[in-house]
Amino acid sequence: MNDTYTKRVEIAPDEKGYYDRKCPSEKCQFVFKILMEDWKTKVSDEQVYCPLCGYVAPADKWDTDEQIKELTVQMRNLADLAICDIFAKNFGAYPKTTHKGCLTIKYTPPKREALIDTPIPQREAWKQDITCEKCGTRFSVIGNAYFCPCCGYNTIEKELPHSLNSIENKIHVRENAFEFFSSSYGEDEAERLCQSILENSIGDIVSIFQKYSADLYNSHTKPLLVNNFQQVDNGSDLFRKLLGHGYESWLSPDELRTMKIMFQRRHILEHNKGYVDSKYLQKCDDTTYKEGQRIVVKENEVLEFLRIIRKLVDGLGSLNFPI
Repeated sequence: MNDTYTKRVEIAPDEKGYYDRKCPSEKCQFVFKILMEDWKTKVSDEQVYCPLCGYVAPADKWDTDEQIKELTVQMRNLADLAICDIFAKNFGAYPKTTHKGCLTIKYTPPKREALIDTPIPQREAWKQDITCEKCGTRFSVIGNAYFCPCCGYNTIEKELPHSLNSIENKIHVRENAFEFFSSSYGEDEAERLCQSILENSIGDIVSIFQKYSADLYNSHTKPLLVNNFQQVDNGSDLFRKLLGHGYESWLSPDELRTMKIMFQRRHILEHNKGYVDSKYLQKCDDTTYKEGQRIVVKENEVLEFLRIIRKLVDGLGSLNFPI
């Protein structure tokens, strides 16, 4: 009898040919799909990139919870079969009841279940499919994706409209969210949560624009850190020196002023719990507040900020960068 037990586990891709994967980073755990053919022929064994957070890990670290569970079941079934065969080999030559002096051994052969070769299924196919502009790898996600899982190419420019749309949708559902939060946590907490949606939206818009600006700039000249675009004037100067066009090429003085105020409000909300200090008043022309007051974010202000950023992104995207 062969004492070595092996079993080839088959993977059944979804109806579009995609294979489920999960980011191994504990802080992310993002689930995405990649075309099975590309996983086998393009993705390296040494490094795979998470489309959402950019985390890098070897190819054998990306199994989903469902895949691990099914693999565990099949391994357990294989182990049970091996144990049955070992007992049959060692006790099969004896009578079912064997007497050895004062010792009586009773052996009842267990029922030997046949292994069923059932391929591990994947989740149903998703609608949003992406093809990497750099390496051609095809993958699918729900929500945002910023990196190619094969080569790590940053797709922030392509995903930016989706990200901004998601922020706008989040703002517009606040009314329904208030009703849900009220029924679960009470009206006071519901109001706090809905207000936090607006406040966090400012930070989200600034972060996305900073990343977009840095990646756009770095793809055509000497790389700079994202923080170089943390200040509106600094970012505008960088593009002006590179291309002869600063943000004023597309934004009016009032729009630029609003953009600067919102960038500074984001800093105050994240680093000073929203309370106005002297640095805030020095860095932006916001006459609506005095030192010691707390920023109150209004929906119309965030939507106007969103409109301005979209207008600026359209302008930057229309430029002809030097080769």
